[in-house]
Amino acid sequence: MRKSAWFTKISLWLYRFVHVQLFITLISLPILAWWGLPISLLTIIGNMIFAPFLSAFLFLASLLFFLELLHLPNGILAWLLEQLTWIWFWCMHFAGRSWLFALPKPPIWLCILVPASAVIVVLYTLRRSWQVKISGLLFIMVFACSYLKCLQAPKKLCSTIACAQGSVTLVHAHNTTVLIDTGALNRIPTPESWVEYTLLPELIKQLGSTKIDHYVFVQPTFRGFKAAQAVVEFAPVKNVYFPYWCGDADKKLLGAYGGLKRACADHNVTIKRMGKTPLTINLSNDEKISLTTQKPWITKGDISFPQIAIQTDTEPISQ
Repeated sequence: MRKSAWFTKISLWLYRFVHVQLFITLISLPILAWWGLPISLLTIIGNMIFAPFLSAFLFLASLLFFLELLHLPNGILAWLLEQLTWIWFWCMHFAGRSWLFALPKPPIWLCILVPASAVIVVLYTLRRSWQVKISGLLFIMVFACSYLKCLQAPKKLCSTIACAQGSVTLVHAHNTTVLIDTGALNRIPTPESWVEYTLLPELIKQLGSTKIDHYVFVQPTFRGFKAAQAVVEFAPVKNVYFPYWCGDADKKLLGAYGGLKRACADHNVTIKRMGKTPLTINLSNDEKISLTTQKPWITKGDISFPQIAIQTDTEPISQ
């Protein structure tokens, strides 16, 4: 009898927790999608784990603080706090990028409809069973995500993303995404910040995905390599393209090139060099992007590299 009562209490707590988390997710979903932020599929489980961890961390940290003020022994508390932090980081190790779910930028009417529907369902099902309450919110969640993924996401796209004084080109067709940098990222002192806070949100808003099948940059410079490394580390990339170069590269450039190679090796990204033979990126059987060399060569410092002519089926992308 006692076991049955405990089971009922735990089940009721889980129903309430899931119900609240679904409601909060539906309220925040349009805001996150509008700003180009992904949604974690582990949100409910993560919050369930994080709440007791946060309570324990704050309790131990507060005790440690006051004991330190009173000059009392606190070695055991410090050790417990370190172990708790280690366990938390160990749990975070399993929450990789694969759990992030991106949605394209929603229309205004959907931004209003989703939270309004969530509020109506909550009010309408106040005296209903927990199964009915959760099912109603799940229906809204599935509808909103299915609409954005299937109907709102573009099938074909060729656009630009502003970057410093220039822009990078985004080509998407037949579920293949190509990102082309013709030198705009070389003008940014910290390309890592631009990649994380501008590029990835724009990819999510325009495509509903951070996946990049082909990343092409035409200037093998220090900042070009650092930007490519940031793209590889923050987004799921399959292939990276950049030109061959001739000359004596300095240690700074070689260090940036080595950082890109290590990042590509860690994330299973294929490096393809442009310049010796023409390369083609196939979007479909009938559509492609051609990468060919042009003269004269460009000289940057002690190295020289060929100009790369990038031609889509409809128009060229200038370097």
